[in-house]
Amino acid sequence: KYVNVMLMQILLNSFHSGSAPPLCPSESRSTDPDPYAGQPGLCRGFLFQCLSMFQQRPARFPSDAARIRYVCGLLRGRALQWAEAKFSNSDLDSTDFETFLTDFKLVFGHPHYQPWEYWWVRRTSQPKAID
Repeated sequence: KYVNVMLMQILLNSFHSGSAPPLCPSESRSTDPDPYAGQPGLCRGFLFQCLSMFQQRPARFPSDAARIRYVCGLLRGRALQWAEAKFSNSDLDSTDFETFLTDFKLVFGHPHYQPWEYWWVRRTSQPKAID
């Protein structure tokens, strides 16, 4: 009860002095990335969005395990099957996030993949209609 009285006094004093009580800084509003199913062309963008989320909300992801769980929670299809296999014989809590990222990129990242090259090859290799 004493704490409530003290809190009320602080609020009244700040109201009368014209200054607002200090508020906790709110984390910027952001949405979760779309789920990822193992498409090579989407890997870098997916990881970029996850890393952005970690920077925007550090309190939500205090450990490597929290970051790995977050990424795994967004995996679907082939990517989820990979994560299940990876952690079926190893402890997620003792896995380093950088090691997880390296493994993830090795499987899904294809560093030389260029979406525009895929588009160009598909476009130029399409059969032409004969008049």
